[in-house]
Amino acid sequence: MSTEKKFLRPRDFLELNLGRYIIVRLKGNKYVRGQLESFDIHLNLTLSSAQEISLNPNIQPKDLGKIIVRGDNVTFLVFPP
Repeated sequence: MSTEKKFLRPRDFLELNLGRYIIVRLKGNKYVRGQLESFDIHLNLTLSSAQEISLNPNIQPKDLGKIIVRGDNVTFLVFPP
């Protein structure tokens, strides 16, 4: 029995999550939630049904529709269960 762990490369992990909703934190402390449609090697992301969201529960999400997020602006990604 092998004790070797299999690690997913970031690209593999993103491919597994195509079609799922993710949360993207952008530079400037902004958050966007949307369905991951595609990505490229620069971490440019295409999101459908995107919304700008706030950590403040009193602020309603702002509908953005289908957007492209430039990879240079991404600080981290959240993949909710």
